[in-house]
Amino acid sequence: MAKPKLHDAPVTVEAPASSANLGPGFDALALALEMHLRVTITPLQAGAEQIVVVGEGADEIGIDAGNRFLIGLEHGLQEFGLEPPVMRIEMNNEIPLARGLGSSAAACVCGLIAAEAMAGADLGAERIHRIATEIDGHPDNVAAALLGGFVIVGR
Repeated sequence: MAKPKLHDAPVTVEAPASSANLGPGFDALALALEMHLRVTITPLQAGAEQIVVVGEGADEIGIDAGNRFLIGLEHGLQEFGLEPPVMRIEMNNEIPLARGLGSSAAACVCGLIAAEAMAGADLGAERIHRIATEIDGHPDNVAAALLGGFVIVGR
């Protein structure tokens, strides 16, 4: 199979917040919520990378190597053998940080789905779940962010 090429069109992705550990379902039951992280990526022809964050935690979300969206994006592009381009990233976050609402899981999922869109190729839900869980450590939140609705995760 030929190596995919990066698309140069803007890409917008989103993932919902989630509530996990429902009832007796510790690390097994989760529910997607009506708050989202939306990210638009616009590849740039030249210049420096730009990252703009608005909404919940705008002054707290790091735009460094610890940013879960960027980690997910880089992992996803690596899966396709691609390097991240110079880009403008606009993050609009409705998910409160550090409140048990899966903000980091949503960010990982957004990064991986954005990589798929940018490469014009498919990783598949199982692979995205595995990679995002490796990054985030919460398979229940990742499943809810990826699939939506009510999810049950088994090991």
